[in-house]
Amino acid sequence: MRPRARGRQLRPGGTAPLRALAELRFRVLWRRLRARGGVPELVAKIAGIVLAVPAAMVFAVLAGVGAWHAVRAGRGVGGSVGSAALFFGIMGAFGFFMAGLRLIIDRSRWRAVGEVLSALASLSFASLLALYGRRAITGTTALAIEVAVLGVLLIVWITVGFYWNLGRWQAKADEWVRSARRQP
Repeated sequence: MRPRARGRQLRPGGTAPLRALAELRFRVLWRRLRARGGVPELVAKIAGIVLAVPAAMVFAVLAGVGAWHAVRAGRGVGGSVGSAALFFGIMGAFGFFMAGLRLIIDRSRWRAVGEVLSALASLSFASLLALYGRRAITGTTALAIEVAVLGVLLIVWITVGFYWNLGRWQAKADEWVRSARRQP
């Protein structure tokens, strides 16, 4: 006789571990939905999936067609640069959409700014890839420009964070000074 798991007979190759994992994932999802901020996050994820799945299908078809044309033309890997540029362009546009959703549903300015800056980075990389694909710039130049763009975007993100939190920090500092003056 085989061992039993919670009153169920185990079969060789059975689905008991899979069922337990699915039940655990369902319970975690249910807890997250009932938690504070759970429903807006679910709405954002569903909207993201609704947009991402068709975009992924379009990208897959375009990448396949681009690769087929590149092989037929004898260009080799050079044909996939255009599809990579298209992919990063789509991701950049999707990032702007997600930033809008975060701002509307979650009302989180900080995360929305992060999404916008990430989308700008993706769009700049897509444009640099397109220029590289047309042989307008070299790969090293494209990489150097992208690193510079990412550095500037990171500095902008940090500066915006300091600016938005400066009032909060000043209020806490004033409170600390007042409480220190009250104590003998």
